[in-house]
Amino acid sequence: MSQTAAPTPKPASAHPPRPAPNPETRGRVGWWTLFALSFLIAGAVALYYFKYHQTASGAPPHHAPPTIPVHVFTVTPTTVPVELSYLGQTESSKSVEVRARVAAYLQKRLFEEGYAVTEGQTLFLLERTNLESQLSLENAALLQAQARNEQARKQVERYKSLISKDVVTLKELEDWETTLAVSAADILAARARIQKAELDLSYTIVKAPITGIAGKAMKDVGSYLDTMNPAADSLLAVIRKVDPIYVQFPVSERDLIQNQLLADAGTMFKNKALKIRVRLADGSIYSQLGTIDFVDSYVDPATGTALIRATLANSDLLLRPGQFVRAEVLGLERKNVLAVPQSAVLQTPKGAIVMLANAHNQAEPRPVVLGEWTTSYWIVNSGLNPGDRVILDHLVMLPPGSPIAVLPESHPTSTPAPAPTSAPASPPASLPAK
Repeated sequence: MSQTAAPTPKPASAHPPRPAPNPETRGRVGWWTLFALSFLIAGAVALYYFKYHQTASGAPPHHAPPTIPVHVFTVTPTTVPVELSYLGQTESSKSVEVRARVAAYLQKRLFEEGYAVTEGQTLFLLERTNLESQLSLENAALLQAQARNEQARKQVERYKSLISKDVVTLKELEDWETTLAVSAADILAARARIQKAELDLSYTIVKAPITGIAGKAMKDVGSYLDTMNPAADSLLAVIRKVDPIYVQFPVSERDLIQNQLLADAGTMFKNKALKIRVRLADGSIYSQLGTIDFVDSYVDPATGTALIRATLANSDLLLRPGQFVRAEVLGLERKNVLAVPQSAVLQTPKGAIVMLANAHNQAEPRPVVLGEWTTSYWIVNSGLNPGDRVILDHLVMLPPGSPIAVLPESHPTSTPAPAPTSAPASPPASLPAK
């Protein structure tokens, strides 16, 4: 009799089943969470309101800002040298083009390009053969004219002695007198042609007309110089005189007018001889000072500037024509102006300001209108009064109204005395007209 196997029981789970959530318990947890969030939000709002109310009511902060010790500069009227520089360019004081004056082949060049040449120095030699032959022909023509003249003179003397004897006619005498006059004119013409031939022959030796720097040779040896053809270029070289040398720089119409008004008002002082100091491209200062000797009376409408020129010695040939330099005019001073150290001026998007130490020993910003920049000072056209104390240090740490402690002044209470005539100055409107 077969027996049926009993079913295998299922193993018990390792983890007991999670009890079903209680709806009442879940509701209490949600309410407590909402209460806690509300409490935090209410605290934050109360804290913000407290701080805002305290600030609006002007209540002092918990920690007063520290008092910062500063140095000050007392503003007083003074006289300062004016210092403005302009971009200028050097130019040769004389430039001469050396050209061929006769038609000939270029035989030889006797100078080194780019170096100094002296007046009268031989630069080029041209072919002489054709011109020497022409001179010989003109000398022969002179001898012929002289022979004809001698023959005509003798004939005139003979006919004068025979006319009284009715041997010759008066017309024959007059014909020989005419021949004598024509031969005399032929002699003068022959001598003139000889002089021209000699002059042309001398032109085969091309000499330097001035002392200066010779440029690049424009014609190679062997070139034919066709001076008879107007379209042909007979330029051989260019010599530029660089001792003395010119420095030219443009001055704006605004500066001319402004400085002229200052001079007319008596606040701009000008020495008799205005000098310039030249600063080279590498920042070094040229050893020689120049003298302003020309101010153009014409203002270029395209640029709104007038040209000023100075002359200075250049015996060492350090300056070459065409160099860009900074021209600083010396000899101008501003009288009875207020000036502050450049380090005391702050540039802002709304303009320049300085920080003053007011009567309550607090930092006070003051907008100013700046004038020229001279040595290490700014001239202040408006915004300051004599006696104002300008703060010199810790400017970025001084918000308006912050307390300060003024240290004993270790800086001068006024701008320095006017610099000597070698100090830099600005180009004026009242520069001397030529």
